Amino acid sequence: MSATSIAKVVGVSTDFIYRHPVLRPHIEALRRARRGNGPAEATAHPDAEAAASTLVRRLIQQLATERRKHREEVTQLRTALETAQGGLLPLCRQLADRQ
Repeated sequence: MSATSIAKVVGVSTDFIYRHPVLRPHIEALRRARRGNGPAEATAHPDAEAAASTLVRRLIQQLATERRKHREEVTQLRTALETAQGGLLPLCRQLADRQ
C-alpha cells in the first residue's frame, strides 16, 4: 500500500503523511519491504499489506485524536473570542461617549 493509498483511506493528504515525523519512517519502511531492499527490520514483515493495514489503523486513530483536539481548541478559542468581544463592546461605547 502506497502513501497515496493510505492517505486516501485515512482522508488526509500525502503531504500530511510525509511531514509527520512518526508516520514517514513507517511509510518508508513499508516501501523498502515491498521492494525487498530495506534493512532487516523492514523486510522482517512477511506481509507488507498487513503492516500497511496496521499503519492505516494507527493513522485513523491518530487522525481521530487530532480532530478531537482541534475541535476542543476551536471551542476554547471561540469562547475566548466571545469573551473578548463582550468586554470590547463597553469600551467602544465609552470611547464613543468621550468623543
